[in-house]
Amino acid sequence: SSAAGQIGAQVVSIVSLAILLRLVGPHDYGLVGMVTPQVLFLRIFATFGLNIATVQQRELADDALSRSVWLTVLGGLATAGIAVAASPLIPWLYARPELHAQLVRLTAALGGTLLVSALGVQHLAILERRMQFDRLAKIRVGSQIIGAAAAILR
Repeated sequence: SSAAGQIGAQVVSIVSLAILLRLVGPHDYGLVGMVTPQVLFLRIFATFGLNIATVQQRELADDALSRSVWLTVLGGLATAGIAVAASPLIPWLYARPELHAQLVRLTAALGGTLLVSALGVQHLAILERRMQFDRLAKIRVGSQIIGAAAAILR
C-alpha cells in the first residue's frame, strides 16, 4: 500500500501538472521558470538537514526533537525572508527590468513556500523514523490532491 501511495502521488502530480500547463500561458510559465531555480536553491538550506538526522539518529530525546522542529521552522522562516529580500535581484539577474514587479511578487510568493514546507518536514521525518509508511503515503497523496485542486481552481 506504500508503493500504491507513491504511485498515486505521482499520478496526481503528473495529471495536475498537465492541467496546469494547459491553463498557464507561455509568459507566466516563463516567469515561474525564472524564479524556481533560486527558490529551490534556498530550499537546500531551509531544513539544515535536520529532518534527515531525525530519521537516522539512533537515540532521539524529546527535547532534541523539539529543538530540531523549531530550528527547522526558523530555517524555513530565514530562507523565506532571504527569498523576499533578494527578490529585487531576480529581474537584474536576467537583465529584464520590465518584468521587475512580476518577478518580485512571484519570488516573494514562492519564497513563502519555504516556510510552509519547513513547518511539516520534521513531522514527516518522525513518521519515517517510526516507519509509518502507509500513513506517509496517505498524507502525500492527500497533500498532492489538495495542492493540485488549489492550483487548478485558483
